[in-house]
Amino acid sequence: MIARSPMKVIYEPPLRTIMIAGAGGFAGRALCDWLARDGAFRVVGVDDFGAAPLPREAGNFVAFDRSGDCDALTALMATEQVDTVVAVDPGADALIAATMRYAAVLHPQLRDVLRLVVVGRGGRREPAMTVTHGALYGPGASDDDLIPRTIAAALAGEAIWVDRPGLGVPDWLHIGDYCDAIGAVLLRGLPGGHYHIGARDGRTLLSTVAMICDLVDRVAPRADGRKHRSLIRFGAACAEPHRAIAEVPARLEGELGWRARVSLRDGVIALIDDALVGQRRARPGHHPCACSGPKSSATGAAVAAPAR
Repeated sequence: MIARSPMKVIYEPPLRTIMIAGAGGFAGRALCDWLARDGAFRVVGVDDFGAAPLPREAGNFVAFDRSGDCDALTALMATEQVDTVVAVDPGADALIAATMRYAAVLHPQLRDVLRLVVVGRGGRREPAMTVTHGALYGPGASDDDLIPRTIAAALAGEAIWVDRPGLGVPDWLHIGDYCDAIGAVLLRGLPGGHYHIGARDGRTLLSTVAMICDLVDRVAPRADGRKHRSLIRFGAACAEPHRAIAEVPARLEGELGWRARVSLRDGVIALIDDALVGQRRARPGHHPCACSGPKSSATGAAVAAPAR
């Protein structure tokens, strides 16, 4: 009988326990998934989930009314031994107040460990770190947002509506880059510091829609031979148009070594490919292995059918 030496298991506890307010929204949900992905962070997500079931695939999610109960939130932080709070939800004032109360009852040696990151507001909150960011897009965004709405309309051959005059200039930021930047701030950001997350990829709403149309032309040309740009229509004037963001991510790039990795074009190409896959799966009689031949991606490059 062969003797075997016992296997040595090394357990490394998470670096931080993070409470995220707004965990049910687009940015908050993606951030929970990203932070819990490799086990380096323990995540507690807080939001008003309403009748929706609590997500279970990443972190421990707790339903709280949006108005918040400072005492209950403070108790939850103590129970979960939270050392970092990220307020993603613009209406997270109750959580911020609870964080200050929680900090007041911490042992003096632990107060310096507690971190508060307020996302989406430019105002200074000592000792909180504040984060602003460009216009978010990517997998999981609302179907009503400009980019997924344009892709869906173009693939369906329907009118593509743009708020008049379509000249707002958002700094488009992929959700993956957003999460990566928040992670950099959590690990290396300075208390009281202000950081702006941007991809330096600003373009007008109209040029964004036109680019999407051109990319869809490559993979799903219209039966009548016309370009998808001909589907663009102008709606009512936008009450609050996007404006070019004056801030640039210089501090993130210089101090924390962060840079956006996903260009708007590459991010849109991935979303178009995902939409096409969804369309094929929705067709009656579709089988995942029923590949009739090579297919093309929005890059224009041929994608070989999987080997049988």
